[in-house]
Amino acid sequence: MSRLAVLTALLACLVSTVAMAQEPIRVIWIDYDNDQGETIVLFNPNPEPINITAYRIESAGGQTFRFDWSGEATDIFIGGFDVVRVHSGPCGPSEDTRDFRWRTSEGEPRVEEVWRNEGDVAYLYDRREGGIPIDSYSYPNAN
Repeated sequence: MSRLAVLTALLACLVSTVAMAQEPIRVIWIDYDNDQGETIVLFNPNPEPINITAYRIESAGGQTFRFDWSGEATDIFIGGFDVVRVHSGPCGPSEDTRDFRWRTSEGEPRVEEVWRNEGDVAYLYDRREGGIPIDSYSYPNAN
């Protein structure tokens, strides 16, 4: 086999591997100072849907949201190039399937605010990744 054929085959494998690699879900926004409630927004930067059932969000203060506590179906997906929103505080229900309500571990809606107005950090975890945050988002004066 010629060197050119070997290099071409290696390059094809490399391109195929890179094309298959998924970018992690990202936290892109927290609306923390709103009288209508708080919202954290997650974005899928991939063209394919991603199962987020095993994901959890934690604040720097230790408040935790898990998608498998949301009361939704067993498997929860975020569409390709799409967002999901998780609401906390005094917000009303939503008919949009991309909206989730922050709930306690007992399944009750969390009516208290999660995000500190002076600054906070959100950590996004995928339990399948072994407890290491896959993304974080901080806003002013977070310590």
